[in-house]
Amino acid sequence: MRNFFGSILIIIFVLASFFALRNDLLPVWQKVQSFASTFIGVKGAHDSTSSATPLETIPTAAPIGAKQDSSSKTIVPKVSTPGPLKVSESHLALTDATPLIGSEIIADTNIARKTEAKLPPLTENAKLDMSASAKVDDMFAKQYFEHVSPSGKGVTDLATDVSYAYVVIGENLALGNFASSPAGVDAWMARPGHRANILNKRYTEIGVSAKEGMYQGNKVWLAVQHFGRPLDSCPAVDMTLKTSIETQKANLDILFRDLETRRKEIESIDQNGGEYDQKVQEYNALRLSYQASYTDVNALIQKYNAEVKAFNSCIAG
Repeated sequence: MRNFFGSILIIIFVLASFFALRNDLLPVWQKVQSFASTFIGVKGAHDSTSSATPLETIPTAAPIGAKQDSSSKTIVPKVSTPGPLKVSESHLALTDATPLIGSEIIADTNIARKTEAKLPPLTENAKLDMSASAKVDDMFAKQYFEHVSPSGKGVTDLATDVSYAYVVIGENLALGNFASSPAGVDAWMARPGHRANILNKRYTEIGVSAKEGMYQGNKVWLAVQHFGRPLDSCPAVDMTLKTSIETQKANLDILFRDLETRRKEIESIDQNGGEYDQKVQEYNALRLSYQASYTDVNALIQKYNAEVKAFNSCIAG
């Protein structure tokens, strides 16, 4: 009789130990499944309960006016090119035109910005001076007066040619013989589109070129204003951080697959043996390592997302 009750106690102890281990392991598997769902979300199938934005949705911030990442979505650049300003035919025939001077055009443009809208002055940029000069030369050489050349080249192409990376860019054109440089700026200010360019608060830099030459049989002046805001005025996005995140995500993927392999192995082991206990302990330790790494990667993703958000806000204005 004593042996019978002893056997019963041993059976109860074994069952209790078994369920204790099962109760310890099952929450682990449930947590791993939860981590798996979140990890997949980080990879692209975003879990709405996760606080991290999927990294793959981030590269919409490729620099405008610079080489684009082929995997990125391109933000359409802000370009303003109002219709070219051309004076009357009678003015084209004038032979005693006053020279247009680039520095005076810039000074009068800044006066207009201050008096009309209380805007800060534009800073002359050497690259924009070069792109404006190239535009004047091209119009004289090809005998056209448009924002886009016969070969299809516009202000964005001219900016790229001189390596001017920009957030926004604009162009004003004028053709004719003017009484003075201020008169040329006044003529632009009298036209809504050109006026909007001059008074655009997003511009911080300007380049100007004014030259005299032959256009359709008349000796005239061509003037070009190029407005811009440089790309480096926006907060930078740390692309090395993005690379680090991608590397760590790849390592997490490997670690997760290892967890899945170990879980399946544990399911096939006799739960009454000592090997089962050892495998469970190893599995739990690996799961904790996975959780810690995942938390670290999530923090880096949030940091990267914040940088991208700030950059995109700057681009959008």
